Amino acid sequence: MHSYPQLSVAPQFDFRQIIADQGLSSNALCSMLQDKNGFLWFLTRQGLDRYDGYTFKKYCYSMDHPDYLVSGDYDDMVQDSQGIIWIGANETGVWSFDPVAESFKHYLHEPGNSNSVSDDGTTSITVDKKGKVWIANYKGLDELDPRTENFKHFYHLNGDSSTISNSFVKRICTDDDDNLWIVTAAPGIDYFNSLTGKMIHHFNYGSTEFSTDKACSVSSGKNNNIWIGSTMPAEPHFICIIRITPFD
Repeated sequence: MHSYPQLSVAPQFDFRQIIADQGLSSNALCSMLQDKNGFLWFLTRQGLDRYDGYTFKKYCYSMDHPDYLVSGDYDDMVQDSQGIIWIGANETGVWSFDPVAESFKHYLHEPGNSNSVSDDGTTSITVDKKGKVWIANYKGLDELDPRTENFKHFYHLNGDSSTISNSFVKRICTDDDDNLWIVTAAPGIDYFNSLTGKMIHHFNYGSTEFSTDKACSVSSGKNNNIWIGSTMPAEPHFICIIRITPFD
């Protein structure tokens, strides 16, 4: 009797392109997500689109809908456990969208008002398991409680190791334990423990080639590993990826 190794067969995928000619508000796609009802949400530079697999419904600013999402440069989009979609804009702050009420709420920086976003230039946005919305921007890191609409701000303070390493926060994500990982303009990565409320920064990732000042993404993966993507300083057209394993 002879045995032969089985050759693995690559799965076949059917790709279909969806562009503005099929109903998308713009070919400039900024972010996308799928909600629990199966709807696909596309965030473009012209606004927000909902796709049911057949048709689009657009939530874009117009004379008939002046309260809908304006055109602009958007960076990130997430949905919380209540179904609210949170949108981070590069110049116009933060937007929230209630798909049931089909209504938007706009959060802007208000000079002199500490209960507003630190800056209108949002770079990343995420939601933790407690429902708090974390907003990264050019001036710091903000925590928003949607129930009270109260903001808490995190800034870098020189000589204070309990603060974030730099106020220019580029990317954020939460892990399985609801801790926050923060990539700033400073080397290294910051870690915020949600239980103790303490910040650990300049975490040693053990790589001399990795450059977080060129970081383009951070995410939590299987086994609570943290993955950070960065362009390489010597080769700006290549991506360097590093994994940080969980620690106590």
